[in-house]
Parts: sequence; structure tokens; C-alpha cells
Amino acid sequence: MIKTETRIQLLVTKSAGAADRSGETKAGTLREFKDNAERAFLVGKLRENGWNISKTAEVIGTPRSNLYKKLEQYQISQETDG
Repeated sequence: MIKTETRIQLLVTKSAGAADRSGETKAGTLREFKDNAERAFLVGKLRENGWNISKTAEVIGTPRSNLYKKLEQYQISQETDG
């Protein structure tokens, strides 16, 4: 199994788009990149912690209520991302 950090890096790299010959990426906006990276991070940490919201919130250093807001914002669920 791939480590969470490696998985996140792969997802972030994929979301950044491929570089063309000039070295420029065909990525979307910075906001899209950051959102993709944050979503990938959260899903990885939730998987590491068996989808335990309280434990995941503690591990990443955020209030549980904030984590619930992020889950809603990025439409993350164990059924779709488990």
C-alpha cells in the first residue's frame, strides 16, 4: 500500500496537470490546486485513522467541527472515498 504522503503527492501532481515543452503546466487555478491538495490530504488522513472523525481531527490539529465543514465542502464520505 502506498503511504499517505506519497498518495497525496501523486494526486497533487496529477491535479497540477502535465507540463508542456516550455515547462508550463496546464493546471487550472491556484485555488483548484489547493483544494485538490487539501481534499487528498483529508481523505488520506481519514483512511489512516479508520474514518474516525474525532481521531483524524486531533491528528491534523483542527477542531472536529472544522473537519466536518471540510468534509461537506469537498463532498468527502467513506462511501465514495473509502
